[in-house]
Amino acid sequence: MKGLGEKMQNLIRTCSARSICGLALMVLAGAGWVQEAGALEMREARPIDAQQALPTRLSENERTWRFDVSINDRIVGSHEFEITRTGEHERVDSRADFRFKVVFVTVFSYQHQSQEVWRENCLEQIDSNSRMNSDQFFVEGRKSGSTLVVTNQDGTQELASCVRSFAYWNPQILEARALLNAQTGRLEPVTISRLGPESFNVAGTKVPSVRYRIELEESEIEVWYSASQSTWLGLSTVTAEGQTIRYALKNIPEWDVNDDKKLSLAFTDVVDGSDGS
Repeated sequence: MKGLGEKMQNLIRTCSARSICGLALMVLAGAGWVQEAGALEMREARPIDAQQALPTRLSENERTWRFDVSINDRIVGSHEFEITRTGEHERVDSRADFRFKVVFVTVFSYQHQSQEVWRENCLEQIDSNSRMNSDQFFVEGRKSGSTLVVTNQDGTQELASCVRSFAYWNPQILEARALLNAQTGRLEPVTISRLGPESFNVAGTKVPSVRYRIELEESEIEVWYSASQSTWLGLSTVTAEGQTIRYALKNIPEWDVNDDKKLSLAFTDVVDGSDGS
């Protein structure tokens, strides 16, 4: 089991360094050891202060993304995002669940849940909790004047100006030079480039899309948006061990299809090119 232990240590280090919560859980699947995925119990993320939080009621401005997460085409878990807009604010609730088994024994589990509040495409508040096996991480952030005060298990830092997290649902992040990692609380430098149009497979249907690359210090993430750049369709990354990790929408969002202002998921005139499946 020595080799397995070494793989687990590498997996944990990689997962902490990556900026896709839970997406670097790759080595076991590559070895064919992943048996199934499921949800474990996890303590609830501490809520944002009631006086500062958005109303909990849902509105016509609610949007939801539900992704299957796969490693080398094997589904290992899910990640869901719910965005509710009220007035000038957007509240984002996110939850990810993964579990890895070897001979029916869970050897690696990962869970992440967070709540963010945005205003004018800038992060105003964040509360997140993550757990990898028995290790737990937290991030708390509050806007104070012109700075975002961010606290994690290592201490507190003040981040100036407009801070954005790895909020793939918001294409405005494509303009950023640094993004906040919601698991670690670190602000990570990024270089983002547009790779061009192509078709992308969403729930078995090829739709027009545009692919972007987000370069970090030790990894790259490719993200697809619908042709109008209004809808996040999926993402993919290849680990140092050569494992391919993907987020794939479980279904085409009805809120996007029915919105004439977001004619991004048209089913005709698909742009020629390779698909993102």
